[in-house]
Amino acid sequence: MNNLRSTFLRAICVLCFGISIFAQSGEEIIRQERFFYDSLKEKNLGVLPGLFLDNFHGIFGGGYIDRDAEIEGFESAVLLDYRFSEIIVKFPAETVGIIMYRSYIKGTSKGLEVTGESYRTSTWVKNDGKWKMILHTDVPVGETLANINKRKDNKNMNFIGIATSIYKVSDLDKAKDWYSKAFGVKPYFDEPFYVGFNINGFELGLQTEDEQSSTKGNASVSYWAVKDVKATVAEFIGLGATEHEPAADVGGGVVVASVKDPWGNIIGIIHNPVFTGATK
Repeated sequence: MNNLRSTFLRAICVLCFGISIFAQSGEEIIRQERFFYDSLKEKNLGVLPGLFLDNFHGIFGGGYIDRDAEIEGFESAVLLDYRFSEIIVKFPAETVGIIMYRSYIKGTSKGLEVTGESYRTSTWVKNDGKWKMILHTDVPVGETLANINKRKDNKNMNFIGIATSIYKVSDLDKAKDWYSKAFGVKPYFDEPFYVGFNINGFELGLQTEDEQSSTKGNASVSYWAVKDVKATVAEFIGLGATEHEPAADVGGGVVVASVKDPWGNIIGIIHNPVFTGATK
């Protein structure tokens, strides 16, 4: 009986000790997550690379980005305020912690407004005694189910917006370099068969021409929202593009223009005050 009681007490102690360790680790991960946002807010960018593992990836509406692209994006980010709520921390393994939470972010990225609420998840891995991030996801808080049900007969609810615009090119390497300069961002996906750029949540894709590509850029035109149409056209032409349609005010403050890239694809450019989310 005494042996049984002793064994039971030891099991209770081990269980309590384990709970205490995991609680402490949970607090560490929450502190790490907040430290990241505090450092970004204070523009203490030098410490941020040390928070990410080399094989880190971030997943957003426009696709995924690697560690280099994530760190590069911090340079143009301005974080004015942030708040966490509904925090949950899970440990699928002793050295792996996952924090899930609802966040409110106020700030800008590359001069564009990014204020809003999201559900975010960060996966941290303990590496050489330190927690480092290996994965981060960001899902904007969407409409409530009640609002969706009110619009269930509206066919527009099936269409979210343009997700990807793909251009056919004869030289993928040269086109990758040209579009990197034209849009001021490196590709998040770079393979011999496809190159993808994350343009503030929308994807610009490049593909090599195939035998079925009988026309270049004439079937349809995708328009990229900008603050200043004329200035953007001038920048593109300075990089070797040619004017296709000059900038024109088509009414209601909407200004449109288009250029052709060196491979003949038409790139539409637009400023539309109705859709302020992309042009603030």
